[in-house]
Amino acid sequence: MIGDKALERELEKRFGIKEMVKVQDKALIAGAKVIVEEVKKQLKPSKDTGALINEVSFSKPEWINGKLTI
Repeated sequence: MIGDKALERELEKRFGIKEMVKVQDKALIAGAKVIVEEVKKQLKPSKDTGALINEVSFSKPEWINGKLTI
């Protein structure tokens, strides 16, 4: 954990906080897309109308309780 914080500080120092947030946003969105597709795939066998599958989505990255989340 200590190494993680040191790495994070070093990256922020080199690239700036704004650039790091952009990178984090891209990573969160890429991961969310993978998870959404997997959830939809798992729901397909039990679908009736497809309405539930169409509701599976993700939001834009946002800060909640000090954590960047999607």
